[in-house]
Amino acid sequence: KSYTDIERDALLKELGRANDAIGSVFTQLDEKLTDWSAWDDTYEFVVDRNDDYRDSNLQAINLANLKINAMVFVSTENDIAFIRGIDMNTVEEVDSTDLGNYILAHRDITNHADIDDTVSGILPLPSGPFMAVSKPILNSRGEGPIHGTLIFGKYLNTDVIDTISRLTNVPIEIFPYNNFSSPADVKNAEQILADGEESVISPLSSSTIAAYKILNNLYGEPLLTLKITEQRPIYTQGRFTSNFFIKTVSALLLIFGLILTLALEQFIKCIVQR
Repeated sequence: KSYTDIERDALLKELGRANDAIGSVFTQLDEKLTDWSAWDDTYEFVVDRNDDYRDSNLQAINLANLKINAMVFVSTENDIAFIRGIDMNTVEEVDSTDLGNYILAHRDITNHADIDDTVSGILPLPSGPFMAVSKPILNSRGEGPIHGTLIFGKYLNTDVIDTISRLTNVPIEIFPYNNFSSPADVKNAEQILADGEESVISPLSSSTIAAYKILNNLYGEPLLTLKITEQRPIYTQGRFTSNFFIKTVSALLLIFGLILTLALEQFIKCIVQR
């Protein structure tokens, strides 16, 4: 059991690292967005929508350099002043209609209470889970009045997950929550997580084990299931140690039994001779 406890603790730490790594994507988006949202040129563009700003800063290559899939400028009247999305692999523009519609339908993403307000979370778009950060548009001094909202985001797709897996050295997978096509082990874990458990650990075989955690959307609702899979060197060593201990004790008991038997035979012989 002690080996199993050690294995569990190690796997929970790995799951925490994976979750933190996904959270770090929001931190990176926030840092990039801060430079753009508090900038006089952005402050003017969301009002006059001038071509110079668009041509100099809003091309597909600009998004690729920022390593984001989309940027959205929303005015104070809650209309989209500009939106552009790209495919990060081809650096070509892609349709962003579903992103724009979702933002317009959820005004809490763009309604900032004050100049320090930031909204971040995963949006459940038809095109895939979208990690978004939203900030108010301010002048270069970081002052208002607020001229609108700027949103940066990227899709939480296999490319992002693969990058995180390489950086953390943790094999990561994500699955849509409560999806009929998910593997049986993921469905079983989701049933346990639905009862309020923060994480689930489940052996897949004698050589592999998995840990699961729910990733919520912007509104705290289950959206994705995070899964990490690891080998079981600790469990394997525990089994080896246990087997070695059992075999050693068994051998010692056998030897002790033989010695005791021989001793009793000698004792009986002595009594008989007397």
